[in-house]
Amino acid sequence: MIFNTKHKKLSIFILLIFILLISMFLSILIGSVRLEPGEVISCLTGRDASSVASVLIYGIRLPRMFAALLAGMGLSCAGVILQSVMNNSLASPN
Repeated sequence: MIFNTKHKKLSIFILLIFILLISMFLSILIGSVRLEPGEVISCLTGRDASSVASVLIYGIRLPRMFAALLAGMGLSCAGVILQSVMNNSLASPN
């Protein structure tokens, strides 16, 4: 089956979004105190808002995850700007 480039780009984009969401969820699970996936889901949905895990998630792990996400987005934008200003064709698709 031959895929057109629009379909291929869309499927790669969806795959990358899925990988991003999985890595974000794993970054909430992994730390010095191990949390169970069910415990994290119940804290994020608001069913268990008074536990130590919710304090750990909302106080430490979510801000750390969002800071890492913003830093990565900023670095990627800086790389794109630098490559376009310097006319660097090293990483271009051509």
